Formats: sequence, structure tokens, C-alpha cells
Amino acid sequence: NLSVNPDLVSDPQKVVAGDGTAANGDVANTIADLASAATGPISHLLITDPSTEDIVQNLTRFEVSTVRRQAATGDEEAAFQLGMMYEVGYDVKQNCSKAAEWVMKAAEAGYPPAQYNLGLRYKDGDGVTASTAEAEKWLNKAAAGKYRPARVALAKLLPQER
Repeated sequence: NLSVNPDLVSDPQKVVAGDGTAANGDVANTIADLASAATGPISHLLITDPSTEDIVQNLTRFEVSTVRRQAATGDEEAAFQLGMMYEVGYDVKQNCSKAAEWVMKAAEAGYPPAQYNLGLRYKDGDGVTASTAEAEKWLNKAAAGKYRPARVALAKLLPQER
């Protein structure tokens, strides 16, 4: 018997069994996958780009300070990595608004994974005010940059037009 808070289903670790214990990881991941299939990709508390997730999860403290410095000087990939660090609370206090600020800098610089993430943020209202028009704009930019997940997200965002 599993209970799922829909606000937390993006984080499989927060899915719990009826007795309050953590659910089996496979069951939790399946539930998160089903939620994503029903509502489309989500951004909250997730790193939405697999290669960035791998990089962020393996950063040392020294590398974190390098990412901060690079992001501050306009490196769009570093800005996106820093945004994802804020999104998941990796070596910083978790903060969706700060995550959105850094993701926006990377997206505005033309970085497709950041454009995709920003589109999801606007869809979900994650660190920004929800806006279907802004979500569509950023997902279209990411899709134009050949970022494949953006096409899937666009189809879920506006199924009546597809």
C-alpha cells in the first residue's frame, strides 16, 4: 500500500509505503515515471540533463568554486551546472529561485539543456511564475538547438496543437 504526494512524486526517494517507510526504489522510480508520462517532464528537485547530472554529482569542493567563478564570468555551461546545484542542494542551500536565475543566464546565452530546463520551470512554476507561453518559447528554442527531450516536452505541453 503506497501513498504518493503528487507534489513530491518527482523525487522517488520521497515516495513512502503506507506504514511510513521508504518504498522500494524500483517501485518509487516506476511511480515517478508514470507521473512524468501523465504530466510530461518535470524540473523540481531534478537535474534534467543526464551529462550535467553526472558532472554535478561528481564535483569536488575545489571544482564547485571553479564552477561558481566560471558561471559568474559568463560560461553558460557552468551557469547551468550552478543552477542545477541550487536545484538539488549540492554543496549549496537548495533554492529553486536561485536555480532559475542561473538556468536563465545559461538559457539566454543559448545553451539548449538550460533552455529545456527553463521551459520546464515555466511549465511547472518552479522558481519562476508559471507561463505556458514562456514554457513554449524556451522549449522551442531548445528543440531548435536539437535538444531531443524538448520535442517530447512540447508535445506534452500543447497536445492539442500536435
